[in-house]
Amino acid sequence: MKNIAIYLIFILIFLSDLVTATKAQVLMNPISQTEAIIKRIDIEGNSYFNTSRIKSELTLREPHWYTIIKKKERLTNRVLEYQKGLIDSLYHINGFLSVNTSISVKRLSNPKYAEIKIAINEGTQTIIRKVEFSGGVSKLKDQTAEKIKLIKVGKPYNHMSIAEITYEIRNLYQKYGYAYCKVNTSVEVSPDKRSADILVRIIPGVKTTFGLISIKGLKYTQNYIASRELLFKTGDIYNNEKILDSHRRLYSSGLFSFVSISPHYYPKTQAPPDITVRLHERKPNYFTIKTGAGQDEQRDFTLDASALYGNRNLFGSGRKFGVSAVSSFEILGKGNKLFNFKNEFSVSYTEPWIMFTRMPLEVQFTYAPNTQSATQDYVYDDYSVAFALSKELSRYSELRLTENFESINIRNIPTDQQEAFRESKQIKLRRKFIADLKKDRRNNLLVPTNGYLTQFHFEYVGGIQGGDVNFVKFGISWSRYQLFKRENVFASRLQINWLREFGSTKIVPIEDRFFMGGASSIRGYRENRLGPKFTSDNPDSLALKGYPQGGKFSLLANIEIRRSLFWRFGGTIFTDIGNLWEKPEDFRVEDLRLTAGVGIQFFTPIGPIRADYATRIIRADDPPGGQYHFGILYIF
Repeated sequence: MKNIAIYLIFILIFLSDLVTATKAQVLMNPISQTEAIIKRIDIEGNSYFNTSRIKSELTLREPHWYTIIKKKERLTNRVLEYQKGLIDSLYHINGFLSVNTSISVKRLSNPKYAEIKIAINEGTQTIIRKVEFSGGVSKLKDQTAEKIKLIKVGKPYNHMSIAEITYEIRNLYQKYGYAYCKVNTSVEVSPDKRSADILVRIIPGVKTTFGLISIKGLKYTQNYIASRELLFKTGDIYNNEKILDSHRRLYSSGLFSFVSISPHYYPKTQAPPDITVRLHERKPNYFTIKTGAGQDEQRDFTLDASALYGNRNLFGSGRKFGVSAVSSFEILGKGNKLFNFKNEFSVSYTEPWIMFTRMPLEVQFTYAPNTQSATQDYVYDDYSVAFALSKELSRYSELRLTENFESINIRNIPTDQQEAFRESKQIKLRRKFIADLKKDRRNNLLVPTNGYLTQFHFEYVGGIQGGDVNFVKFGISWSRYQLFKRENVFASRLQINWLREFGSTKIVPIEDRFFMGGASSIRGYRENRLGPKFTSDNPDSLALKGYPQGGKFSLLANIEIRRSLFWRFGGTIFTDIGNLWEKPEDFRVEDLRLTAGVGIQFFTPIGPIRADYATRIIRADDPPGGQYHFGILYIF
């Protein structure tokens, strides 16, 4: 009897598994319960989508000719059911409401390998025949109609896009105080499933206000510091966008590690929703020691080591104070060694609100002794104090104004270069007004795949501010990111910089000129090697003949196609074009340099580490060849 009971248990387990597999429409065999290398994926029954398109949806992959390491996949019921869901979802959002997919796994003679067979019964495609909406309030009907137009008559029925549009309509009404708005969508599919009529009904509810607001979780911070970041108060017309923007402002204050703003609705009475703000504070005092690799404007590959002590919430007021020391090294610098080109010590203080306005003012004192010039064989001491005022103009735009007082003492100049720096040695004091305007619509700061970044930069040096030099500097940079064919990103950048001296100024300091060439501008050339160079025409610069002297006008364009390859690796093909000149009047098309190359990236939590190689294509009188480059983050 005992043996019979055991056999009955095994039979029941077997039948249970069989029923589960039948429901999932996934045919399994023993290999599906272990890891296996996928030899091939065969797809049949598809006509609307080609095989490549369907395979691109799957998380299981066939090995390609360039695959070095053949990865084993775990082929369980759950994994295969997920693949089926991916295929069905692709068809559903294109109107195939009754698609039916089955997946089977076949063991090969070599047990390490398996073949996957996918059979698709597409069914009938449903096309939208008619779209109507009713209800709502008159003042929002035009805006609602614009959103309803996104449901296109004659296009495949897509339940996901319709759900997104109804969600946007509800958000629209909540923006204007209708916190209890309901958007009901009904779909009538014809008996032959070839067409569908869609009716969107809007029930706005009553127009309401914000109810009581409570802030919880504060220990170090005074209550008014958190409440002033909220863009609403009790009695204001309800607006869900103000809740989202307040959430972002609380995070950007730097005081909190967790922020939650939760409305409490009363659907029966439609009373004003009460708001609960829950916060988790960061500790005010902090001390960090860190290192990081990157690159600056004039060096290819750098390493920074820093120590920082600060308080981000002085006396619970949100004010910030910090002292720091940073040592910067150029990797493979002079003599192909780790070269320490800069040490910087600074003290900073930030007042987050000025005149009852969220407009942080930062004051910073900096001392950088024995700083090595990136382009010349001399060092200088740099003393500066900066006042920076920043203002968010919108959710995506920011304006930053800076007044900088800088004193530079150039020293340790070799005897044979004294004449060349005769005028440079008089440059002891610079006073700068800087304005930076940025609009950032990228979907990801480290690895963007969509959106754009626009930056304007303006400097006014000297003039009515005083100082030893007078010039203006203007720059604009525009970067665009577009996703195509699912995994490819088309990235482009256009950059223009211009500088002009005025008044009695005859020369512009090397540190303020533009330089080009290298990992962050035109790859294929060594760092800062493009543009005007010192010549023997000027006796004062005879000792510097051949050194780059920088320019006052530059043009740069970069185009990249980026895509992921395997694991954490990505690849890039690119082309760079541009150059720089002494002044805009010197621009000639034949001076432009064009390079092209390939790169590989390894993605880390702090962004991609990249290695690029570019070769010179249009090079004028430059020698043929190319250059390897290493860097942190994408070039733009």
